[in-house]
Amino acid sequence: MSNLTETPEVVASSVLYAISVIYIVEILLGVFGNVMTISIVFYEEKFRTQFAYILIANQAIADLGLVSMMVPIKVFILLTSSSPGDAACTFEFYGKQWFLISATECILFVALTRYMKVVHPTKGLWMHSKPLHTGMLIFAWTLPILCLLPSFLDPRFHYDATFYSCSMVNERNDSLIDMILIALGAPVIPVAIYCYIHILVKVRKSQSKVTVMKKSSKDTKQAKTDNILTRTTAAICGLFFICYILPLVLRVLADDGSKATIQIISGALFRLPPALNPIIYVTLNTQMRTAYKKMLRCGREDTNDEQSSTSETGTGK
Repeated sequence: MSNLTETPEVVASSVLYAISVIYIVEILLGVFGNVMTISIVFYEEKFRTQFAYILIANQAIADLGLVSMMVPIKVFILLTSSSPGDAACTFEFYGKQWFLISATECILFVALTRYMKVVHPTKGLWMHSKPLHTGMLIFAWTLPILCLLPSFLDPRFHYDATFYSCSMVNERNDSLIDMILIALGAPVIPVAIYCYIHILVKVRKSQSKVTVMKKSSKDTKQAKTDNILTRTTAAICGLFFICYILPLVLRVLADDGSKATIQIISGALFRLPPALNPIIYVTLNTQMRTAYKKMLRCGREDTNDEQSSTSETGTGK
């Protein structure tokens, strides 16, 4: 009988241990990946000429800060099996939300910058303005102050052992902040997705056009490689955005009965995007270079075709 009564506690302890291990693995991957991303950006020094790389570095810094905010409390719980203090929860809450909002804005600005460069290379010259770049960075790092205003009215936090997370004592303000984050992510994520879809469609059309103009076996093989890269980029971007926005939606829609389970699932999803940063960095950069070359090549081919048709018309006259 004693074993039967102890079973729920043993199961709960095992679940907590497994969750903590999963979170810590994701956190370590996120820390390693974002440190590598920041190192690569500054090592290649592309940030000196391309603003997108400055945004990528800022996003990596924000994601690195985001996962770093989660490390101390998770390690403390795993090692001591006890709840952290209210001060630690307050520090984690503000740090986590601050870096999350900044990373989200950097995602949007990276998407817009690349969209204008690839899809509208001539119309998007205003995107190269340094005052605009400075304004984007200031906006990305100061917007969290406005989003977190409700928490300043009643800044009390505690660790909720049921949901394995820190939350505000005032549940109304906690829900209000979640709604603000959803309202912030609602326009950001679709706009970023639209930009990348438009880029991928444009690249796909350019690939088809180049394949028609150059039908050698080498170009055919390159076209297949580009198609695989395009689909891989689309899949990774989709997963990245889903993992960012889905946890917020689940937390708001969950009822009391399923809230603990939803919290665990959303927590795992929430920590996954920073770990994907290195993969996104490599695939998107390769994709953007391919896209830009394809667009330039198609532009030159179109210009040559127009010039030859004009000369033929002139000769015919």
